[in-house]
Amino acid sequence: MKNDNQNYNLLDNEDIIEKTAKDKEDKEKNPQKYGGFLTRLFAFIIDAAILGIVASAITMMMGQPIPLSTEQMQETPFFQQLMFILSALYFIYMPTTKYQASFGKYIFKLKIIDQDGNRLTVGRSVGRYLGTILSGIIFYIGFLMIAFTSKNTGLHDMLAKTYVVKR
Repeated sequence: MKNDNQNYNLLDNEDIIEKTAKDKEDKEKNPQKYGGFLTRLFAFIIDAAILGIVASAITMMMGQPIPLSTEQMQETPFFQQLMFILSALYFIYMPTTKYQASFGKYIFKLKIIDQDGNRLTVGRSVGRYLGTILSGIIFYIGFLMIAFTSKNTGLHDMLAKTYVVKR
């Protein structure tokens, strides 16, 4: 009876080895898992908070008022301009670093790659950033596309030929 159990266990081990090999082949065929809409949204919220804190600190150091409401935002052009500049620098530079992600994306174990799986060049990152501006101008439809495309790409990703994938 022991001998039968040993054969059964051996067969189970062979099945496990075959399944592991098949899983490895499947991963090689489709190696990327794409960052979903909600994960990317939460990553953006983290990034916006970081940028807001940095901009507020700089604004205070410059002796300018910090907006605490939407109405006050319209009355503080220094803060608005600073946020625009910081956002552009941040969202263009971060994907070109070794992390290939903003801090928010990095926290959620995401990275931004080009269509060949490489780190973004500065030029491609600038194009992607300009695409995010366009995505926002058209009533955020470019961002909502992330939830409905097969590879979770927004308009800005499509224009720049980039993907947000899990590390």
